[in-house]
Amino acid sequence: MRDATVELRPTTETDLPDLMALWNDGAVMRHVGYPDGIGADPEHMRAWLRRVRADPSRRHYTIHTAEIGFCGEVHARTAADGLASLDIKLQPKAQGRGIAHAALGRLIDEIFSAGVASRAYVEPDRANSAALRLYGRLGFVERPRPASLEPLGSNAVHLEISRDLALR
Repeated sequence: MRDATVELRPTTETDLPDLMALWNDGAVMRHVGYPDGIGADPEHMRAWLRRVRADPSRRHYTIHTAEIGFCGEVHARTAADGLASLDIKLQPKAQGRGIAHAALGRLIDEIFSAGVASRAYVEPDRANSAALRLYGRLGFVERPRPASLEPLGSNAVHLEISRDLALR
């Protein structure tokens, strides 16, 4: 199910304070190895957005609902071989409401429909049961990790979804 009340917006300068707060929140960032957040400041955020805009392989969106407003972020980076890495982060108040499913589902639909990727992957920590449930509901399955990717953390799992599975 794709929730029509969840909106994805291309990330702009006006989103940077919300993203900075998200990235500096240890409750959000602990699953990606930053239990105290990343310590981003405004200049870090502006430099990051310049890099994102300069990279045609990247798509980055903020997630919003009428009820909550800013909920988080979702993004994709596609490699030359057609494999896209995906990520999503939500504020705690937006978690457990189906927002992640709707937002990530829309991003998957977009990258596959546009033909920019043939497969996509996520690499959550095996201890992150909520993420594993989400990815399973979206159709991700565990696959062998491509050798072209950087080394994976010891407790992470490589999950993929293909265009054929996602567009059914």
